Amino acid sequence: MKKKWILLVLLLVIFSLVTACGKKDDTEETAAEPVDDTTEDIVETDEAEPVDDEEPEADPENGDEAEPVEDEEPEADPENGDEAGTDDSWTKIEEKGKIVMGLDDNFPPMGYRDENNEIVGFDVDLATEVASRLGVELELLPIDWKMKQNELDAGNVDLLWNGYSFTEERNEDNTLSAPYLANDQVVVVMSASGVTDLAGLADKTLALQEESSAEQALDAAEKFKASLADIVPFRDNVTAFLDLESGNSDALLIDKVVAEYYVSQKNEADYMILGESLAPETYVIGFRKGEVAFKDKIEETLRDMKADGKLAEIATEWFGSDVTIFE
Repeated sequence: MKKKWILLVLLLVIFSLVTACGKKDDTEETAAEPVDDTTEDIVETDEAEPVDDEEPEADPENGDEAEPVEDEEPEADPENGDEAGTDDSWTKIEEKGKIVMGLDDNFPPMGYRDENNEIVGFDVDLATEVASRLGVELELLPIDWKMKQNELDAGNVDLLWNGYSFTEERNEDNTLSAPYLANDQVVVVMSASGVTDLAGLADKTLALQEESSAEQALDAAEKFKASLADIVPFRDNVTAFLDLESGNSDALLIDKVVAEYYVSQKNEADYMILGESLAPETYVIGFRKGEVAFKDKIEETLRDMKADGKLAEIATEWFGSDVTIFE
């Protein structure tokens, strides 16, 4: 009997232990499930929103070197002929087959009309010889000299070659050749006026060519300009000379080269070129800004003419000796 009760008790104990173990496993499985779900959510979130690793900035103090920066290309320098990457100014002249020369046809002896109405002059002869050697035609195009810069910029002329004086303003606006002739801005009066120096022109009327280097020379001579009663501009120097000869103007400010030539064609005793110069200057050839290849070709030919004596020959025909300064 006792054995039966002992056996029954053991069975109850074993049954209780088995039941307890089953409940414990269920509880652990239930607790584990949300943990797994959370893990899955985290993984999914990480995959949906990847974060790129940022590269740390270079720290010079720690010996880090900054990333190399590409060198910037230098800007085109039109003065050196590399505007827009290349200078094809001479190539265009070759293709066109001619040089259009802008000039004032009332500027003796550099360029003017003779008794047959043909344009002649020292600059004309120089340009004709240069064009011939370069194998192109020379076209002479008289222009309103005060509009010379517009004519050049618009492409109506290829160069300005007609007693074209060097000035800083022109050097800024254009490409200029080396100087080939020396000049001065001088004052011419009629001998009968009794004027012998600039001081004698106080309260007098001065004539000059408009938009010329004579105007710039006068602007620079402030004291002399202030002493004048009136300043009368003319379209060209020949008309200004006629005004002086008529007595309407008392004096004429003009290029010395032009004054000496003009007076030599008249009765020289009737005129006086005052000894005081307002501004020494030089003659150059004007090209569009950046057209260095074209300029170099003209200068190269002038050097050849200097070397073989042709430059001196042309100068002597017009001035009695070689007065050129081209190097």
